[in-house]
Amino acid sequence: FFQWRFLTRDWWWQAHPYSLSASPDGRTLRITVTEAGDQSAALASRLRPGLRVWAEGPYGIFTARRRHGQRVAAFAAGSGVTAVRSLLEDLPTDADVDVVVRARSASDTPLRGELEALASARGYRLRYVVGTRDEIALTASDVRALVPDLGACDVFVCGPAGFADLVLEAAAAADVPAGRIHHEQFEL
Repeated sequence: FFQWRFLTRDWWWQAHPYSLSASPDGRTLRITVTEAGDQSAALASRLRPGLRVWAEGPYGIFTARRRHGQRVAAFAAGSGVTAVRSLLEDLPTDADVDVVVRARSASDTPLRGELEALASARGYRLRYVVGTRDEIALTASDVRALVPDLGACDVFVCGPAGFADLVLEAAAAADVPAGRIHHEQFEL
């Protein structure tokens, strides 16, 4: 992720952390912003092409370079989908990947079409866990059932703290070494 400053009269002094939602291509950096606060809600209407932007970073450990093997399990919820989508694009094409996305509804999944296109093109196994927390109380054992060989994977997880915590619990129960667990938590 980067700290972004949009150099408008009102925002030049405020930095906000946003993850890349696509791998850098040498010319551009792409973010996808969920409307969660005053600035994020106003970005689409207030920013115009040509606006100067200051991006400080990158920060974090959510990159394909951190993995130790070909087997990857990526877990995303909420706006964490953006970081996982970028990671998937950055992985080598021969990586063996399971992707689990948690969302309230299918239409509530950011970048769903792009996730599905990447999974299809690269042979990734993509699974959705859809429903509210009350409808589907996802547990660590459910996570292990979705990726039975979790212990053999590099585990990447990005999303709200509760979701990240249960995936981390599942990874610990599957004896995933700490150096093969990579996570970012998004909280407001």
